[in-house]
Amino acid sequence: MDIQTQTPDSLDISLVKSHLYVDFNDDDTLIQHYIDASLTASELYLHKGILYTVYENTADEIIPSNNIFTLRMPYKPEKVTLALTDLSTVELYKDEYTFDVGNSKLYISDVYEDNPVLEILTTVGTELNANPSLDQARMLMVGDWYAFREANSNLNLREFSTSAKFLLDSLEDSVW
Repeated sequence: MDIQTQTPDSLDISLVKSHLYVDFNDDDTLIQHYIDASLTASELYLHKGILYTVYENTADEIIPSNNIFTLRMPYKPEKVTLALTDLSTVELYKDEYTFDVGNSKLYISDVYEDNPVLEILTTVGTELNANPSLDQARMLMVGDWYAFREANSNLNLREFSTSAKFLLDSLEDSVW
């Protein structure tokens, strides 16, 4: 599965460095790593993509079994586009297919036996364009990770801070 297109991340390293009171460049690689990890952590917490991304699965990656396709994705795509051998396309939206997140299986009810699927494009995420709540939650995560780089028996780092969790919970039910 390859990324065909993706919007850029709205969280800028200069803003994060300002949040961290860092005015030197020595830790830029580490801070960028934390920024990237905060995006993944937020997506997994919210069970949805944040950056608008189109993934491409080509024929050699597609192994259909009774119109069940394996797509190795951590959350349900917003839209699925099937490219068929007759060069036509079929677009399916969230309510038109089932996606089992645990096994990353895509279940399609229509049968395309006479016209097999050549390619599957899956669209996940919604471009947030610097959503202040999400950016703040991510900066709080980065701040925790930057300040507490090593395990500390007095602090449980397996959970987000209360503030970051509150901000992510406020986004969980919102319509983006």
